[in-house]
Amino acid sequence: MKSAHSFTAVEGKTLSLVATALEKGGVTTPLEQRPTIEWGEKIASLGPGGSGAAASPVKTEGSASPSGASGSIQIGGGK
Repeated sequence: MKSAHSFTAVEGKTLSLVATALEKGGVTTPLEQRPTIEWGEKIASLGPGGSGAAASPVKTEGSASPSGASGSIQIGGGK
């Protein structure tokens, strides 16, 4: 299963990404169509002093500008 999500990080805010693997459908849904990944984003302002909560490093691809950054993240890749 593969999944991708695009995001934009804005200067002065923190961005938390959450990927949740789950099963969709019901008993009549074919097994190969059941796995899915739901993406969640949480954007928060930096606290006083300009420091936000520490986040685990995640390999992403994208570009940066003076006012923020954008990119994408991918999970999976096997059969």
